[in-house]
Amino acid sequence: GWDFSSRWFIGNDGNNKGNLSTIHASKITPVDLNAIFANALQNMAYFQALIGQPRKGAHWAYLAKQWRNTIQDVLWNEDDGIWYDWNLQNEEHRKYFYPSNIAPLWMGVVDKSLVKKNAPKILNWLKGSHGLDYPGGVPTSLIRSGEQWDFPNAWPPLVSVTVNALEALETEESLQMAFEVAQNWVRSCHAGFESNKQMFEKYDAEVPGRVGGGGEYTVQTGFGWCNGVILEFLAKYG
Repeated sequence: GWDFSSRWFIGNDGNNKGNLSTIHASKITPVDLNAIFANALQNMAYFQALIGQPRKGAHWAYLAKQWRNTIQDVLWNEDDGIWYDWNLQNEEHRKYFYPSNIAPLWMGVVDKSLVKKNAPKILNWLKGSHGLDYPGGVPTSLIRSGEQWDFPNAWPPLVSVTVNALEALETEESLQMAFEVAQNWVRSCHAGFESNKQMFEKYDAEVPGRVGGGGEYTVQTGFGWCNGVILEFLAKYG
């Protein structure tokens, strides 16, 4: 999971500068966790309907709708056109780039009408953040904290989240961006494999094929989720 990261740092003025001593994860409402939960509620509604329990299905569907609405009310920033984590301590949005910003699109918990309406704003925010500009993958953040869930590390699950979220926008531009992100990732992993004859858990977004680092342990080889995302992209794009 998404452990040590600037995402969970709360500095004296509420920013994301700090170190492990300034982690306050319990005081941050994360976009991705809430998107996953809303999706789980939607799935429960579907499963109840599937087994012939329409009343229970309606109950779960109501809860899912309430959760989706709360995501929009609390985490969506209308001025910036993006979702942000919410700082419970300072009662404000944490206005930083993380791939989790677009998790509601990935999880399919945004009404289609809102997706269509806000697609241009979301794309403008993503382009303005420059978070998708790196040749070796999508960085976990733009903060060099030395922690493994920060810049320049690119983690396979977050690259997959990004691609699927961009596809969910369903515009010509977003679909092209999704393809380019996936293409860069496959090329980076291939370059790393050619150099090391192994796959790794994370890579350096700045240099295609270079292994990621930082954190509390040596980078791991294998690696299940990297292999899985490569297979996902190859199946999707050929």
